[in-house]
Amino acid sequence: LFQVDRTLVRRRIGLEMLIDQNGVPISNVFPENQVNLLVRRQYVTDGAFDTYYRGNVDVPIRQTINGRTFASRWVTRNENGQVKTKSATDTMMLATQSHFWRDRLTVLFGYRVDNLETTRFFAQRVPAGDPRIASGERLLHEWDLGTVGQKIQAFKPTTRSVGGVLHATKHISFSYNESSNVGQPIITNASIIPDASSPPTTSGKGSDWGVMFDLFDGRLFMRVNRYETSSYNTLDAAGGFITTPAARIMDTLRARNVISQADYDRHIIVGANGLSDAFARGVEASVTANPLRNWALQVNYSYNKQSKTGLFRAAEAHVRSEEKFWRERIQAAGLTAANVSTGGLAGSVGSVEDEIAGIYRGIADRRLAAELGFGRRPHKANLFTRYTFGEGRLLKGFLAGGGMRYQSKSFNQRDVTTGRDYWGEPILQFDLLVGYRKRLAKFYANRPMDLSIQLNITNLLDDAEPLVGRLNNFYNAPRRVYLQEPRNFRLTTTVSF
Repeated sequence: LFQVDRTLVRRRIGLEMLIDQNGVPISNVFPENQVNLLVRRQYVTDGAFDTYYRGNVDVPIRQTINGRTFASRWVTRNENGQVKTKSATDTMMLATQSHFWRDRLTVLFGYRVDNLETTRFFAQRVPAGDPRIASGERLLHEWDLGTVGQKIQAFKPTTRSVGGVLHATKHISFSYNESSNVGQPIITNASIIPDASSPPTTSGKGSDWGVMFDLFDGRLFMRVNRYETSSYNTLDAAGGFITTPAARIMDTLRARNVISQADYDRHIIVGANGLSDAFARGVEASVTANPLRNWALQVNYSYNKQSKTGLFRAAEAHVRSEEKFWRERIQAAGLTAANVSTGGLAGSVGSVEDEIAGIYRGIADRRLAAELGFGRRPHKANLFTRYTFGEGRLLKGFLAGGGMRYQSKSFNQRDVTTGRDYWGEPILQFDLLVGYRKRLAKFYANRPMDLSIQLNITNLLDDAEPLVGRLNNFYNAPRRVYLQEPRNFRLTTTVSF
């Protein structure tokens, strides 16, 4: 296989600001400054799920203040908030399959080489006199894309895979597979803290091995499989808990003239995501049986253990460097981080000292959740059975079935002070199936017509209570909940001829 791919992606991370009829921000001449930020709030009604959404940005805003008429406008968040990226990928792949010992052994091998190159274009501020300011297309000092590109990635990763299946006897088989890979560059809306750079390519490896049993002339089939995977530089949690308080600190220091605008542009922390290394291992087992000619039964079970390491490692190191810068400038101004307040800015938690503590607390909390497997449900199982009536004047052609789906309780969080773990509720839901099949009279070109009617009901008992996914900082009320699908009916009619 030979493949050539060329991709162009533009990303713009915007903030909604209040701008007057002349294209001038409400408070600060630099459009992205937090004092120009428009904050929307949406008040929810408990139990009324149609109110469970954030502020609606489609609602127009228009307000006259002191003779100036303001409307909302999206502006680029910072220097790295608007990026254009070109990606070029040339791929060559070879795959083979071989059989030995009269097909008792099957071996598969695959090898792939990618020639990757990524070019990125960066932003610059719109200068005075730019004709786009007069036309209203851009604002003075707004960040906008430049025309010079910088090559940021160029390398040739390889991917390989090898596996095989051995039929030891007529009834017992063994399988093994292993692979390593390097992913293509991610050039979507993802950006890495602290500088909004494009994510590096991911890499990973995995292996699995299993045993299969085929018994009683195919009426009983069993399979057990064990696997391990590892991924490196995986894109992970959004980092607004770092960039937002850091922006409040920078806006506060700029408003007090503790730092210059050049300092602001050089030291602002930007980006949306962190990186981590992810690991998983588990077991999967399945049983498929036909105890009777018209009776089918299937049971599946899986166990999975996941963990992540290194989350926000680079971001934390950069925050510590910026913390030193903040404290030096504050001290030079004869102040302390504890008595410089970020109050008046959206989401303020108090002083600069409080904002810094909140950043480190957020990193520690998310890192702990990633390492322990936040939200994971290690055990999952499902059972489904179906019986088709083949005899009897009244029941012939009818079929009925049902099953259950189970997931063990989820790990939600740990109180780092007491060491107590908090778990969510397990999930147990039931499904039902009824149907009818009949071959009708000859319909077209002397061919019969088959009619099938089937009703599927999922979540038969309508167990749709919201699941608590995370508690607040006091561990006495939900911070995050997950909605479950309610009872669902689906009626399908199929005619074939």
